Formats: sequence, C-alpha cells, structure tokens
Amino acid sequence: MSRRLRNLSVIAVLLTGCTTFEGNRGIVPFFEVFETSGEPYETAVTPTPVRPSRDDPPEPPLVAAFFPFIEPHAPQLNRPPGREVALRPLGSIAEAGPDSHRLLVLWPILDYQWGGGERRGWILPFWFRHQRPDTEGVATDRWTIFPFFFGGRLAAGRYFAILPLGGKIRGLLAQQEINFWLFPAYWHHRTGEYNSVYVVFPFYNRTWGMGRTGWRIWPFFGRYRFTAPDGRERYDRFFVLWPFYHYQRNELNTLHPGRLFFIFPFYGEYESDKTFTRTILWPLFHSTLDKPTGRKSYFGWVIPYRFAEGQFDLWPLFGLLRTDTAERPGAAGARAPGPRLVGSGAAGTVRRHRHFFLWPIERYDYSEDEEHITSRFWILPLFWRFRDASKVSGAEDFEWKLWPLARYHRTVKERTFYFPSPLWFRQEAPWERLYARLWRLFLWREDEKARGWEALFSLVSYRHEKAGDRRTFRVLGGLFQRSVAPEGSSYRFFYLPWE
Repeated sequence: MSRRLRNLSVIAVLLTGCTTFEGNRGIVPFFEVFETSGEPYETAVTPTPVRPSRDDPPEPPLVAAFFPFIEPHAPQLNRPPGREVALRPLGSIAEAGPDSHRLLVLWPILDYQWGGGERRGWILPFWFRHQRPDTEGVATDRWTIFPFFFGGRLAAGRYFAILPLGGKIRGLLAQQEINFWLFPAYWHHRTGEYNSVYVVFPFYNRTWGMGRTGWRIWPFFGRYRFTAPDGRERYDRFFVLWPFYHYQRNELNTLHPGRLFFIFPFYGEYESDKTFTRTILWPLFHSTLDKPTGRKSYFGWVIPYRFAEGQFDLWPLFGLLRTDTAERPGAAGARAPGPRLVGSGAAGTVRRHRHFFLWPIERYDYSEDEEHITSRFWILPLFWRFRDASKVSGAEDFEWKLWPLARYHRTVKERTFYFPSPLWFRQEAPWERLYARLWRLFLWREDEKARGWEALFSLVSYRHEKAGDRRTFRVLGGLFQRSVAPEGSSYRFFYLPWE
C-alpha cells in the first residue's frame, strides 16, 4: 500500500469517527460538516424591542460604534435544509437541495449564492451582482463595481452609468430611473409621473407630476406644494434666504393640520390643534405644549436635555423616564397623545421605564404592553442582558453576555452557554458556524432532542440523547468513546467500535 493511500485511509477513518457532541462530522475547530434542518434560525419570541422615541435623548454618531449594544436584534436568518462544509477560517460551501448553493470566503468579504435561476453575490467593498427571473418572466440583472460603475437589465430596460461622468440608473435610491451628466451639473430622477431635476446640485431644482409642483434657487428662494389625487392639498412650504426664513403648512388633508414659522436661529414655532412647540435661539431652548393634557416639556440640543412630567434627561450624565402611554379605546395599537405617570395600572397601556448614567456606559430600558415585555440592560463594554417575553404564548427569549468571557442564551427550543465570547454582537448565522469554534473553549447546549457539552475544541465531549436515554462520552471525537444506553454499553478505541 502506497504512502498516499495509507494517509487517505487514516483520514477516512478519522473523519468516520470524529464527531462533535452535536453530531456533526469534522475535525474541530478547522473542519466541520453541518446537516441543516431547514428550521429558521431565530428567537422564540417575536420581539417588540424598545425603540428610541421623541422623548429619548439623541443618538450621536458614536452609536454606530456600539451598534450591537444599542440595537441588539440581528436580522432573522433561515438555514435551508441540506449540508454545509466549513473550512475555518477560510469559509464554507453549502448545498440546500439539488438547486441551491452558497459559497462563503472570509465572510462577509465574499458571499455568492446560486440556484433556481437566481445568482447573487458580492466581494466587499468593490463588486456586487444579482441575477434573477422577474415575476413577469423577464430576467433581471444588476451589477456594481463600486463606486464608479453601475449597470444591469430590468423589465423597464437596460441601464449603465459611470460616476460622476453620466448615464442611466434604474431602481436605485428609491427611484425608478435616474439620468445624470457630469454630476453635480445635471441630475434628473423619476418615479411614475413624478419628476425632479437638479442643475448644479443643490442650487437649482424643479419638481412636477403626481400633484407635486415646486422649484428653488438655493439658498435664495424655494417653494414646494403637493395636492393629492383627491384634490385636497397636502402641504405648502417655502423658504427665503435658507436657512434664515421658513414657512410651512403641513398635513393639510388631516384632522390636525399644522403651521411652522421659523426665523433662524432666533425664533420658531409649530402649532396644530394638538401641540404647540416654540424654539428660541435654536438649538438651545425648546418647549412643547400638549394641548389635550396641558402638559409641557422643555428640551435643547447643545447640551442635550429634556424635562417633562415623568422625565428628567441631562445627556450624557443622567436620564430617567417613567411613563404609561394609553391606547385609544377601540383602536388596537393606537395610543392617545401624552404620557401618564406610571402607577395607574390601567389596561390598554404601554409602560415605559428607562434610565441611563454616563450614556452609553450604563443604560436600562423596559417596555410592557398587554402582549409583550421587553427589557434591555447594558454596562458597556462588559455586560449586557436582554429579555423578550410574550404574555400570550408564554414564550421567552433571554440572553446575557459577560464580554469577552461568556454568553448565555435561552429560548423555548434550546439553551446555550459558552466561553470565551470575544465578539461584541450577537453571533448569528453565519458568524456562529464559520468563526465561533476558533475561539470557543467550552460549549454547553440543551434542546428538545439532547443536551451536552464540549471542551477544548471538542477534545472532550459529552452528549445525552433524550430519546432512548443514550449517554456518550468522547475523547478526540472517538479516539476513546463510551456510550451507555438501556440495552447496554459500547466503546470505541482508536475510532474503531468495540462492544
């Protein structure tokens, strides 16, 4: 037997016996084969995360740097049924059925998917392409060589553009069609019958179509109006010597039209039958009167502050908010204007309690309505804890992280705990499958089928299968293995089975 054949035989035997405590084939942490089930990779509770409101302090650009803490919910992803082979840290290739494939290389740098007549891929930050059959049977093809070249073919026709020289772009920037030449010299975009033309952007602009008319010679004068198809005027806005003088009439087709008047930066006011807001020496002093309740709040933006009933914010030093917001009778999800102090206990209310200290270092946010409870707590960058619970189903999603040491996550279907946990955001797919095992020294997991643990990159592992009550202890994936079941015990030595 040749040396090469002997080596391949040894590798085949190793791979036959090497399994993780989860049942995946591989040599942890560098090589692993996943059998995907097709179940969604998502939380057990449809979360209603706490979102910033007008009563919250502003979110400065620093938020982007702390993105996972400030907005912890990553997009929910699906694991299609099939097989994925991971070669860490290079990437993976996945197959879901006979006609669905995905290749990841140093993800997220390269991501390419194909199958079912559709192809989609990117090489960040330079190249993107998406080909798919259109719903009307017309194939579409988009591609970008960032930031200069854009091209493709849609049902409306082909397009091609070179920034900033000129060309045509379709279906981008929320517009059906964009034509430009020597930007910013000329720019025209169109959606339906609505058109907007810029000459030497942003100095001259004219709009027309679908009830909208307007023009401007910036910064000297501009006026824009919108009349809906039902003939009712929506808004009428103009400025003189922008930004010094503004006058607007807004929401004219509603029950609560408003009027804005502003002489920048000295004085401004906005009034409707619901509120009256006054600004003096913007951005220093603002006040808002809630006319139905008679409550008044005060706020400013140089050193951000907001003082109101149930609220005291002096950003970034300290902030406190405790309110109950009542829903209008007979209008599910609609809430009456104005806060009420916590403690009323009335049904049909959304309770909100949040505070911060030396924002964003310490922060707590709690929200509760008749169906959900959501809470968030951070001590950056060391600790965070999240909870989403459904009062209707009783399902709960709970998670905490002690960065960079450990993470615990519990849903209705499974519980996991592992260390270390160096990433500062939720390690959803494909981060979890591609990279987590490279630094994970210990993992414990329990789901509906089994529970168990692994240590030192699966050097040692234990698995208890609930159906059949089988308990398996492994060293090096099968170099030594002992399994205990009601029918008896079995062993593996050097990956070979022994009864």
